[in-house]
Parts: sequence; structure tokens; C-alpha cells
Amino acid sequence: VVFPGSNCEHDVVHALGLVGVESELVWHRETDLEDFAGVVLPGGFAHG
Repeated sequence: VVFPGSNCEHDVVHALGLVGVESELVWHRETDLEDFAGVVLPGGFAHG
């Protein structure tokens, strides 16, 4: 799940792909996560 200020979300997708896990980036306002088996919250920076 990508939030404003998220960092390294593309690295997470790459790392999951290396171990055979299909993944995609989902914006934080998405309300339907039913099709997903798991969620990763990457690191980030504080606003302001």
C-alpha cells in the first residue's frame, strides 16, 4: 500500500518478485483489498 511520502515501494515489489511473489502497488485510498492475500507497508518520510 502506497501512501504520500512512501519510500522504497518499488524495491519491495522487486524483492517480492525475486522470491516468486506476484505483487502490485495500491494507492492508500483503495477500499477493496479482497483480491490480495497480504499487504506490505513500505517505509516512508514524515510530511511537513
